Amino acid sequence: MTTREDPIEAAVGALERGEVVALPTETVYGLAADASNPDAIERLFELKGRPNSVPLPLAVAAVEWVPDWASVDDPRLERLARRWWPGPLTVVLPARDEVSRVLTGGRATIAVRVPDQEQARAVIARFGRAVALTSANVHGEPEARSADEVAATFGLQVAAIVDGGPSSIGEPSTIVALVDSEAPKILRRGALSESQVLEALK
Repeated sequence: MTTREDPIEAAVGALERGEVVALPTETVYGLAADASNPDAIERLFELKGRPNSVPLPLAVAAVEWVPDWASVDDPRLERLARRWWPGPLTVVLPARDEVSRVLTGGRATIAVRVPDQEQARAVIARFGRAVALTSANVHGEPEARSADEVAATFGLQVAAIVDGGPSSIGEPSTIVALVDSEAPKILRRGALSESQVLEALK
């Protein structure tokens, strides 16, 4: 009798090999790759059909991982993280100098999120470092909200699909930029309203 490999372990193994995997999140399903591996990042761009001038967001298992990638000196980040991480909020921050500009689309900023989905965080935590995580769809097409939708779009092009059931929210995360002393700027309205984000900053 054969035993099926644990899907979380399968995803971790694939990430370690530089492959692309699909992870559930509370917003929509995402395609993930090792954020520290340029070849894996290139594979993710190709699979999604995403222009490499468009930055890739990061997903981390805990807020304590963020300083490896971005400046965390802004006190507004602490307030947002306390209220909305884990959760459907992506925050754009000044990137550390050593972060690959391939990941940031040539920009000096990086987008980071702590997803509020147990399996996704388990994969990232066991992998032990940040992943680039972008919605599981061909660039410009509707986002996948279930493992079946991911499989229908990408099939065997992804090395593993972690099935977390239908996405509980079903729309992308809201993106807010915290750059220098500028006022917080909502770059994308999504699962959270602008007022929900700004209320956390008071």
